[in-house]
Amino acid sequence: MATTPASEFRVNSNTPFSQQLPVTTTLADGSVVVAWVDNGVGGVGTVRFQHFDAQGGLIGAETQVGQGLYMFQAPSIARLADGGFVVVWDESDKLHVQRYSAAGTPVGGDTPIVAPDSTSFRVDGQSVAGLGDGGWIVVWQTSTYPAFHETAMSQRYDANGAAIGEPAIIQSVDNVNIGSVSVTALLSGGWVETWVSEGQIVQRRFDAGGQMPNGGTPQVVSASGGDAPHVAALADGGWVVLYPSDYQSLAVQRYDSTGHAVGGAVAVTGAATIPYGLGATIAGLSNGGWVVAWETTPNPPGNADTFDIHAQRYDATGAKAGGEILVNTEQHFGQYQPSVTALKDGGFLVGWTSAMQDGIDGGVYAARFDANGVPQSNTGWLQGDASNDTIQWDGAQDARLMGYAGNDTLAGGTGNDVLDGGTGNDVLRIGSGHDNLNGGADVDTALFAGSTAGIASAARGLGNAFHVTTADGTFDLSNVERAQFSNGLYAVDTQAQYNFLPGTGGNAWWAASFWHLGFGALPNEQDLSRWTAKIDQLGSDHVALAQAMLDTYAPGISSEALITHIFQAQAHRDPTDAEMQQWARYVAPSPPPSGGSQPWFDTQAGFVAYVAQLEFHTAAMVGFTGTVQPLDPSYF
Repeated sequence: MATTPASEFRVNSNTPFSQQLPVTTTLADGSVVVAWVDNGVGGVGTVRFQHFDAQGGLIGAETQVGQGLYMFQAPSIARLADGGFVVVWDESDKLHVQRYSAAGTPVGGDTPIVAPDSTSFRVDGQSVAGLGDGGWIVVWQTSTYPAFHETAMSQRYDANGAAIGEPAIIQSVDNVNIGSVSVTALLSGGWVETWVSEGQIVQRRFDAGGQMPNGGTPQVVSASGGDAPHVAALADGGWVVLYPSDYQSLAVQRYDSTGHAVGGAVAVTGAATIPYGLGATIAGLSNGGWVVAWETTPNPPGNADTFDIHAQRYDATGAKAGGEILVNTEQHFGQYQPSVTALKDGGFLVGWTSAMQDGIDGGVYAARFDANGVPQSNTGWLQGDASNDTIQWDGAQDARLMGYAGNDTLAGGTGNDVLDGGTGNDVLRIGSGHDNLNGGADVDTALFAGSTAGIASAARGLGNAFHVTTADGTFDLSNVERAQFSNGLYAVDTQAQYNFLPGTGGNAWWAASFWHLGFGALPNEQDLSRWTAKIDQLGSDHVALAQAMLDTYAPGISSEALITHIFQAQAHRDPTDAEMQQWARYVAPSPPPSGGSQPWFDTQAGFVAYVAQLEFHTAAMVGFTGTVQPLDPSYF
């Protein structure tokens, strides 16, 4: 076993649902904040952020911003002159702003941005930049319907967070597409606004006083650039604009501090692999150069596993510095939505979304690089390899332990640690403090030092999350299936399958659900233990579990007899002829429907697994779903 410092690392601690759309910024002290969208249950998500020190160590816990999102757009984030930062997001078609101190604590409250009062008003995107006077500026775009009218607007704030004047109109037109509005602070204390209008990428520069030195006429960056320009300020007071060139590759256009173009647009090497240039980002480096990061196109097309994040550095003259960099380590999942921020030491950090890598749907990952483009490890981060690792942290500093593949044992210290099991059947030993435990894939166990008598509180969170407080601290569990105390083993994976989404139902829930479907009652401890252990052994394959239970309790049963048995167990009667005809269509030997208009299963096990997820049955499981259930350790 090799325990090594980590390079690529998972940013989010909360994992029950998809985490995506990361944005990054570097604060005045060199620390980094990564914010992203947590797509929650029922179409409601939240914005969250995690603060890291200059060496990549954790500062505080993952923090929620605002109350909820209904349209999952990326938030915007910017550093402020006082060392703090500001986050802007769209909450129910209203923009909100929250300011934070350098320590990551809120300064003031969540403040909505005043916008036109109309029921047909919709926010389509936003951007924020911190200004040299300590304030900030927000830009956004809106649309109204049924009349097609689009507007790009801005609102400036002073160092106290008070709005300066009314929102200003950047552009307002009928029947013309406006998009990708963004704002970037310049070294002079001014800023540059960039947006897309009628297929052209245009920009306008402002000085520190909010005046437009060039008369206010928008300057065309590209007449055929299409969409999604990204802007980065440079150390010489100028800036660079990154944009898709003819939807085939990326181009960079540089401007000096007065807004004059420096040479012509330059193609980004490797950009031919970019899908329409949308998955790209740029940041100015402390040496006067810049770095571009982008999302590659699948090769072969249609294979999402081949998406990667690449980066290329440029020096202050615009020449390439070093070779093209493969940013991500994990290559078995799609990597997309990159965001890059420059670091004070001359390096940079790239954040991105990785599909399925954190155990369920998307997760937010990042990697740090030095001024030469060499990957850097994070202070207090340890990782294993593909073997069965034992990783123990004895320090008081907050640490992050990552097992990756194999059946690993991870043990935290006395700080607020994050234990990330990865794949395999892992054991996560509880330390003290406020720890976050993510088992990852497979069947994982949280090992507590004491007995259940020491639990002060326990509560189910969203999805498969669970929160436990003992005398040793508070512990947030996700993707953890078992809890081992000195006086017993317990199943916490009793969350129901959500909306037929694969992997959202716990093994213990499937075992109980199939038992209830067949017998009309919940299983006792012995039966729950037996069949939970069985699905654990089957690699969490609930259809295989259904087949095993059919083979045990109803070998050779016909599909009609199976349907009759389910009705007798659930409704305490036989099905009517119409009900039998309807249900029999779903399973062989009935032929599959033409056009796939209804569910159909070629095995009785697949049919049973489908029926177990229907509302009439899940409603009958309310006495079990989300509870903690004792298990007989002898089965495990």
